[in-house]
Amino acid sequence: MFETERTKNFIERKKKRKEGDKLTNHEKHLLNQAIINQLELEDEEINELKNRKINIDQAKQFGFRSFLLNKQVFTISSSTTNTTFSQTNNNEINIKNFEITERQASLLPGVTITNDKKVVTTGKEGLLIPVKSELGEIVALQIRPRRKYQMKGVSKYVLTSSNSSSSSKKKKQETNFHYNEFGETPLCYHPFSSKENENIIGFCEGILKSYIAANRLKMNIIGGNGCDFIISIETLDQMLRNMKDDISLKIAYIFPDSGTHCNEQVLVPFIELYMFLETRFKEVWFVYYGQYTKEKGMDIDEVPEEVLNEEKQLLNLYDYCELTPNFIREKNMLGFYFKEEHNKRKSNKEEFLL
Repeated sequence: MFETERTKNFIERKKKRKEGDKLTNHEKHLLNQAIINQLELEDEEINELKNRKINIDQAKQFGFRSFLLNKQVFTISSSTTNTTFSQTNNNEINIKNFEITERQASLLPGVTITNDKKVVTTGKEGLLIPVKSELGEIVALQIRPRRKYQMKGVSKYVLTSSNSSSSSKKKKQETNFHYNEFGETPLCYHPFSSKENENIIGFCEGILKSYIAANRLKMNIIGGNGCDFIISIETLDQMLRNMKDDISLKIAYIFPDSGTHCNEQVLVPFIELYMFLETRFKEVWFVYYGQYTKEKGMDIDEVPEEVLNEEKQLLNLYDYCELTPNFIREKNMLGFYFKEEHNKRKSNKEEFLL
């Protein structure tokens, strides 16, 4: 498995997250879809989607909803046997009387169990964004909190989590978040490719941003819950292995946010992503639209339509990092990544050394 000095720090944390009981991805999908089916899109979220130039009908079909608090979505069954589900072609989930077991409710992020055995939504109200895997399963739910929360310093995007039972804090910490079987946070996959881009897979920071980028570019895109794909490296590796086509014949495009090469904390994870993708793809490129700084540049979901395909530059790792200020390139951390990690994988390409 691909590893750098920095990612070794995640190994112990992942081991702990792998322990304990978990819902399967199929269970998560059916339960999350059942929640989505009981929610609507309200005006505040509709206006936000329109501001992002997202088609509302397509958004509803994809599963965007308004996530509201204390809405009952299930009841606790008296049976200890796991609830069985079925799904129709139009995403209707058949759960008898919407009853699930206490185990299932306690392991499902975004809900909590009341004293009268109702299962209700919990967390922050806002725009619900389904996180879909390469198999089309809804493996997590992300929320973009409403403005009233953002003014209080809450993150712009959060994966649902919950205190799902009256159990101890230790058990709560193990079961209330969207860690998968690898102990990692999930990635999303948007298969929106046109014939022209069928040999390209894009990588973009963010769940909503990658959805917008995939639609605008007509390209298959994998999105991360932030920029650090490498902390979900096993998830990414499995996702690529599950692709139907031969990945080694495809091209990878990385769409960094504006100002990435001026921010070491963001740049280093993208360098690691580039190096990992080199082991899987025929070609790997950074896609650059001149977004040098946050103040003067735009992220991929903001670039004007007329320049999306005409003004992009494809840069290799060396050329992209040549854009970074000297004080960043001269740091020992970046020097290590180039001289040690990249040289080990590309020993015959000395031009990549700084």
